[in-house]
Amino acid sequence: MLPLLETIEQMGGEARPKELYDLIANRLRVPEAVREEKIKIGKQTVNAFERHVRWARQTAIAKGLIETPRRGVWSLTNRGKHALGNAQPGLVITIFETDAGTALWAMAEDAAGTIADDSVDLLFTSPPYPVARGKAYGTWKSSEWLDWMSELAGGWKRILSPTGSLMVNLGTVWQPGQPTVDPYIERFVIKLVDDLGYHLADRLYWHNPSKMPSPMPWVVLKRVRVKQSIEPVLWFSKTPNPKADNRRVLTPYKDATVKRYLGKPITAAVRPSGYGFGAQSFAKDNGGSIPPSLIVASNSASNDSYRRTCREAGLPLHPATFPSALPEFAIKLTTEPGDLVYDPFLGSATTASAAEKLGRRWIGSERSLAYLAGASFRFSDARLTDVA
Repeated sequence: MLPLLETIEQMGGEARPKELYDLIANRLRVPEAVREEKIKIGKQTVNAFERHVRWARQTAIAKGLIETPRRGVWSLTNRGKHALGNAQPGLVITIFETDAGTALWAMAEDAAGTIADDSVDLLFTSPPYPVARGKAYGTWKSSEWLDWMSELAGGWKRILSPTGSLMVNLGTVWQPGQPTVDPYIERFVIKLVDDLGYHLADRLYWHNPSKMPSPMPWVVLKRVRVKQSIEPVLWFSKTPNPKADNRRVLTPYKDATVKRYLGKPITAAVRPSGYGFGAQSFAKDNGGSIPPSLIVASNSASNDSYRRTCREAGLPLHPATFPSALPEFAIKLTTEPGDLVYDPFLGSATTASAAEKLGRRWIGSERSLAYLAGASFRFSDARLTDVA
């Protein structure tokens, strides 16, 4: 029900069902195959996902959260608006704490204002993508998303330390009705570099082998595009020389490498590119190989402790999680123990949990009180405040 209530709220408090189906599917990142699945109910063939949304609406009506003020319109009741538990603009409240971190109930726009200048060593986040979500955080065009995110990034620059990093995970967004990609990511990079004075330190990439084929019309039905399994993690910095050390993210040597090279001389040579290496170039044991910019990690866990505990407590699961390997790599690469990590879109607190396990301090902000309640389950020492 929560995504249904949130989407109606974002539409101004009321909406027609046909407007809601695609918005909710986008919000939950429902694969196209699931979104378009048809089932038979008696003699009728209906869309299974839309039927599921209607059942959620019936449950919400029974709980007094949704009403139908006129035919074909779904509207939030006052009780429904209260049930959302979304932070109000200008309000920042601590919901839970650990020995290493603080979780804030706040809009991303407001939370950064409570953080000291030059104090954050890494801001790692995966914000809402354009089109599917947006202002507080409803549906909008990529140009509007760009203005919103640029304003946020301008405020984040103040709180980053001189050697701090900003890493943003973004996903592909397609042009409506076309097998073409919206270049909002490229525009975002240029905006931060040219207008806000950030430096583009590097581009990392997350490969999710378990990603479902999408978008369905172009990948599965017409077969004119390939499965989108790669998402960029854009690495910006406040100054040209952010703190970083790739020795903290070395990958283990392969057995063949150990057997063939370590401790053994080889024939010196110069490659066609002009790059040369000596007889001892590969003989030294450096503790592992320098990793590539590709982070391979599945996001398919369906029964981890966070999900189990949320289900047992009757709390909604955050619909857009990512694997812990993603923030872990970024945190190890760009911070040291005791440094401060901030995620302005905390969600299920994957970034905060990774930071705490690696001995870093953390701050996170999230607009949904329900998601914050679930996020607290990631920490054995979470202390809820009185307001929570």
